[in-house]
Amino acid sequence: MKHTYRMIALLLCLSLTLSACGGCGKKEIVEEEAPDSNMNDTVSGQLLTGGKAADDVFSLAVDFDKSLNPLRTTSSASLLISGLVYDNVFEVDANYNLSSRVVTDWVCNEEGNFWTLTVDTSIPMHDGSTLTAYDVAYSIQRAMIYSKHFGSRLCSVQGCTAYAPDQLCISTLYPDTRLPYRLTIPVIKQGSILSVAPAGSGPYCFGYSEAEEAEPTPTPESAGDAEPTPSPSPDGGEERIPDLLRAFSQYGGEGTLPIDTIYLREYTDPASMITEYESSLVDLVVNDPTGVYNMGYGGMNERRVFPTTNMHYIGFNGYSNFLCYAAYRHALNYVIDRAGICRDIMDGWADPATLPINPACDLYDTELAATLDYDLEQCRAELEALGCRDLDGDGQLEFALSGSKVEIDLKFIVCSDTAAKVTSARRICEAMQEVGFPVTLQELPWKEYQDRLANPTDEDTNKATFDMYYDEVALTADWDMMPFFTEEGALNYGKWKVDDVLNAIQGYMSADPTDGVKQKEQCLNMCRVLSEQALVLPVCFERRVAISHLGVIRGMRASQYNLFTNMTDWTIQLG
Repeated sequence: MKHTYRMIALLLCLSLTLSACGGCGKKEIVEEEAPDSNMNDTVSGQLLTGGKAADDVFSLAVDFDKSLNPLRTTSSASLLISGLVYDNVFEVDANYNLSSRVVTDWVCNEEGNFWTLTVDTSIPMHDGSTLTAYDVAYSIQRAMIYSKHFGSRLCSVQGCTAYAPDQLCISTLYPDTRLPYRLTIPVIKQGSILSVAPAGSGPYCFGYSEAEEAEPTPTPESAGDAEPTPSPSPDGGEERIPDLLRAFSQYGGEGTLPIDTIYLREYTDPASMITEYESSLVDLVVNDPTGVYNMGYGGMNERRVFPTTNMHYIGFNGYSNFLCYAAYRHALNYVIDRAGICRDIMDGWADPATLPINPACDLYDTELAATLDYDLEQCRAELEALGCRDLDGDGQLEFALSGSKVEIDLKFIVCSDTAAKVTSARRICEAMQEVGFPVTLQELPWKEYQDRLANPTDEDTNKATFDMYYDEVALTADWDMMPFFTEEGALNYGKWKVDDVLNAIQGYMSADPTDGVKQKEQCLNMCRVLSEQALVLPVCFERRVAISHLGVIRGMRASQYNLFTNMTDWTIQLG
């Protein structure tokens, strides 16, 4: 570890503080095999041959009204194509392994709160310039300011600046020796945040179908922090919006791209997306089978499933007169039928997890996880040993406090907007009632649910407004749990402050990033402490699915952060 980075820290010109969003058995993610391209099937009396598309072009959907700039758009369709146009600072694959085409070396100081990244300055960009650390630092800075989507991953970042063409440094608010796992941030050209379609360095560049395009010319470096005016169209009007992607000829050394031109089709609403895809006019989509916007794609499709960091979990209110005790919370692990929820309610589109780490990651300890599996008898035994039993013969549990019997009356809340969450919460509630817990599930509209979480105690009675809640959070891929437990943490709805938990998380987040064994040890210790205190009970991690027409795409290795990381390994077969 190096100490000289403290001197470099003086160069940091951006200091932003953002609120948080949000050892070991390894489960391998196996790529789904594409069907034989010669297979035939009959649908509606019509013979279909694998590998046929509706037309001779490969097309993706975008929302032109919401910009193609990945750091400004709010459209998931437009974000999808960013992996074709832009390199991410780092890539994280489906097994949560880290790599980078942009960064050749990354070093953290001993305290774990200061990083130095070395950038490959030989990478060509689409405007004729070459990539620099200034572009990378600029992209991280602007993601923090402008992007709700990418900015939420940077909640631990305090500042970022480049101090040489190939060097930049990042400081964090607290130790985070797995920071690179957060930096799946698209790199745009310095000074281009106002552009609708900034230049990148990915395998494809933006193009236009109606007019011949001029060769790109190098873009001069911006002076200071000023944002230059976006390039106007050739006729002097507003910046043109591209309608296609062309293979970038200088994307060298990576292999051959599978297709020269990718067309961009207008996406306006979920119904039009389904229509375009079912008509084979759009060739690839990503779907969330468990979410509000689940789309029912039919037809002859190939589905490539990949894991995500989206965790379903149960949280607790620190003001609860019963669940303020760790031992009682711990017993509730055994009422959660995680495997059953994933199988029956999520239809297999989620992975059960008892630890706050996706089981696809090699940090997930299967031995510890197995000790927390669904077991109603184990729940009863733990409660009995704690003196929580039916003390008055009414068929429901009570507990003793200072020699007196205390009734239990649990309020369990869930947002009613998502059927999967509501049904999961109902199943957990039923299991609790089977054990003997007096518990009421309250299914609340989004605003009321959020208001309840924001106000854990009633102003008039000073009593808890809820005891437990079912929620979902998009964790960062470094598995940082700090936002759940710090006083200012955006996810600390229960108002917890448990020193043992904070110390265990800090031990993991500050573990030497070059010592994989030490990191696993610290991660296991964090998970042990979290399971003992049971302030958060994980339920599962959602999956997503990339859907393409039968036989059109081969070789894809889908992942949460970029579907196109191995684009040079693809083959695309069109009709």
